[in-house]
Amino acid sequence: MLTIENVRRAYDDVVAVDNVSLQIPKATLFGLLGPNGAGKTTLIRIITRIFFPDQGQVYWNNTPIEKIPNKIIGYLPEERGLYPNFYVHEHIRYLLQLKGLPAKEAKEKTQQWLNALQLDHLSHRKVKQLSKGQQQLIQFIATIAYEPELLILDEPFTGLDPVNTQKMITILKQMVEEKKNTVVLSTHQMEQAELLCTHIALINKGKLLIHGEVKTIKKQFFDEQYYLEVEQPPSQWNLPEGVEILQQNETAILFKKNESLSFAAIVAAVEQQTPIVRLEQHLPSLREI
Repeated sequence: MLTIENVRRAYDDVVAVDNVSLQIPKATLFGLLGPNGAGKTTLIRIITRIFFPDQGQVYWNNTPIEKIPNKIIGYLPEERGLYPNFYVHEHIRYLLQLKGLPAKEAKEKTQQWLNALQLDHLSHRKVKQLSKGQQQLIQFIATIAYEPELLILDEPFTGLDPVNTQKMITILKQMVEEKKNTVVLSTHQMEQAELLCTHIALINKGKLLIHGEVKTIKKQFFDEQYYLEVEQPPSQWNLPEGVEILQQNETAILFKKNESLSFAAIVAAVEQQTPIVRLEQHLPSLREI
């Protein structure tokens, strides 16, 4: 488990991370969310020991983060940091050896992951000859190939097309499900986090606003909205008094109801005109929250 306790970091008069405390469970895909400038990257740099906090402490499995071996953490920064005149295969091997892999194993891992991502044809090209998306995939390989227990990705899908984005997503899910890695995904794209992450933390202006399991958070913010879908478009929605329609199309409505009004009354009124296909709670999206 990654534990962050009362962490604060300021730059002169600007407080980038303001007394943040949270726990990130092991073997989860955790979303660190917030707008640009919220403090996400500063918090990541504290976790990865690039920065030290002004106060507070970060622990990995109850050990202070500064005392764990380098190979435990894999970090993919938002900015690309590759050497343009290196050949792809030698660059990946070089980065893996910096993390402590022997030369032979680094070579094997490099070829294995280039093949897995169908990038072996780029092996003998120089980095400067690659597209931005291809460079991002090369950095991704160098980040995951030595199988770090804690993987931190800062806006990892920037510059990727949908096909390669899906490849990366598939690999991350497999790492969490099969190898029990912990993945922290920093992003400002709420829809992406909602699809991928089981747990999230939302920060803004350096402060932690919400954190926990996505399902639990959605239930906390549920405000009695319901979704109703029917088989055929009704001539009109003849609903009992006490129903407020929020959105509608030909075969579905989003509505709120008075607490005293029963669902049985709503169902009876609708089914006089057309069969009901679906009636369920409408939990808010992360963007709505």
